Amino acid sequence: MLLRSATFSALTAFAMLCGVGCAVKPSYTPVSEASLRKLEKQVKSPEELGITQKGGKISYPAKVEGEPTATVTLAVNTVIPTFRCWLSGSKEPTALMFDTGAQLSLIEADTAIKHGVGIIDPKTTNITVMGVLGKEKMFGGVFSPLNLGRTQVTKQLCLVRLHRNETRALGPLLRERVGMDLLGFDLARQWCRFVTVDYPANRLTFGFKENFKSPAKGKGVWKIPLIIESGLPHVVLEANGIRWLALVDTGSAFGVEIDETLAAELDVLKVATPVQPGLINTAIGGMSDASEAGVKISSLKRLNGLGPTHKDAEIAITGGGARVGSFFFQDYRTTFDLKNQTLWLER
Repeated sequence: MLLRSATFSALTAFAMLCGVGCAVKPSYTPVSEASLRKLEKQVKSPEELGITQKGGKISYPAKVEGEPTATVTLAVNTVIPTFRCWLSGSKEPTALMFDTGAQLSLIEADTAIKHGVGIIDPKTTNITVMGVLGKEKMFGGVFSPLNLGRTQVTKQLCLVRLHRNETRALGPLLRERVGMDLLGFDLARQWCRFVTVDYPANRLTFGFKENFKSPAKGKGVWKIPLIIESGLPHVVLEANGIRWLALVDTGSAFGVEIDETLAAELDVLKVATPVQPGLINTAIGGMSDASEAGVKISSLKRLNGLGPTHKDAEIAITGGGARVGSFFFQDYRTTFDLKNQTLWLER
């Protein structure tokens, strides 16, 4: 469902570390006029997209076809779970991040153009996406279908960015496009009974029509209540007698994050240290050097709520709110058991 005039929260953020002596300048700009013209050529009528627009809402018939469970291989050069899939019948795969911190799937304009993703008439939608560094206007699009090997979702809404993030290193001629193509939690919430991100084994499993088989109780297995709030997964953490709700955000390359208000309540600001320059935050709404943004590193003597009690747990103090990112989960087989609202950690 997509509202005619809507604001979505896409709290996606990831980090890129520049090597010693490397000068990096973040760049955040609108897509080119040429790209906009190409996107406009991909605008299709509701009939062509197979959707119905009524009262500012979008509906469409969709289903999961093929194997009941899809397992894909993760890239090994990034802490954020990233996998290959096929969009809208394209013969060439694309790489998407699986981002449980994003309410809706999102792709770059170049990705939409390359793979022929259908665009919803922007005159009938007014989409603003809130991110950790600001907000962006976007187009609506439709994956038709989204293929995961032998399994496909016949139709799925997505957002298409109209801005791009780049970095410039060693002069203005050397640029690196920082893509933000991602599969949001909307697919898991709508279609899956469970999703397992097996970080150590580099596998991602979508349980579309099969239930998750709970692991045997024992050492190295933890069962955590999963709270779905605003369409996103959360857990309750506790330290120093204080409890708080934290977003489980596989799209973040940090570990445990809190904001300055909570850091003050937890009394960890006095031992916090700034991060070193060169760590670039890339998000909806812009880019920033984490040190210039005031990101700090501190620690908690004891942290509960994430499986075993974590002693001297490192935490990041950021402006993005309380969350737990992929850096924390990288040693775990992490399962979102959506049917039973449980987060399983296995190690």
